[in-house]
This record gives sequence, structure tokens and C-alpha cells, in this order.
Amino acid sequence: MLPHVDTCEMAIQSLPAEYLPTMTNSQKEEFTDIFSRLLVQAYSRKLDRYTKNSKFRLVFDEGQIEGGDALVKSRLITSKKEHVITFRLHQEREKWLIYDISYDAVSQLESYRAQLDRIGKKSAYDYQEVRRRIQKRLKPALRNLPIPQVKMRLWGVCQQ
Repeated sequence: MLPHVDTCEMAIQSLPAEYLPTMTNSQKEEFTDIFSRLLVQAYSRKLDRYTKNSKFRLVFDEGQIEGGDALVKSRLITSKKEHVITFRLHQEREKWLIYDISYDAVSQLESYRAQLDRIGKKSAYDYQEVRRRIQKRLKPALRNLPIPQVKMRLWGVCQQ
């Protein structure tokens, strides 16, 4: 679905640590699954919004690699506007995977973390409340869309 996006890593980094003590491994796997669906929906909407009814070009400006992390700066140029898109990647088994995308200097990872933290503060970091809210945001078609299963040995160690 998102072959170059590490949805497991994004799920891990998006969920504030306060949720973890009460979550089972099954709930962590479920969170990764529903969070992946939310990402598919969000990225589809963003791309559609930026490119709808217009031709566009994606221009890669520069990249920096430091150890197992990389930063790639690019511009999405449409007939109406130019948007700065920055990709943060990490190396996973000889493959570079995106774990954050910033659109016009707004990090998706930080946005999700802030939203989940606000929900947590209101619900005493109850996982079921996060699950309910994410499910509510998902379009019906995405609720049942087959997403490659992500299995986890431990939270923080993702496997396909």
C-alpha cells in the first residue's frame, strides 16, 4: 500500500509512551494496523488536494545521509503553488524507508503525536479511546482494505 513508508515506525513514534504500560501486544499490533490505514487515507487526501485538477512536478532538491538516517528535501510544483515536502528516512535491512513527511514545514509525525497526546490527556491514556477515534475518522472503504499485516515481536521491533 505504502511500500516506501515504514508505517510501523510511524506508529511507534506517534504514540506517546504513556499509553504503553496498559497496552497488550495484540493492541500494539492493532494500533499499527489502524494507524497504517489512517496514513493511507491522510496521504491520499494530501496528494489529491495538492495535485487535483492541475499538472504537477516533484523536484528533489537535496539529500543528506547521516549514519542510518536521511533527510530529502523536495518541492511539489503545481500550476497554482509550490509546496516544500521533506522526507525523513531510516535504513531498514538495506532499504530506505520514510518515517516522516513534512508538508510546508508541518511534520506529520509530530502532528499525530500531538493529537494522540491530547486524546490521552483527556482519557487517562486509554487505548480504547484512541482506537475508537481513529476508527471513526477512517472512511468505511479503508476500514476493510487489505493492508499487509505487520507482526511485532516487541513494541519497537517491526517485521513484515
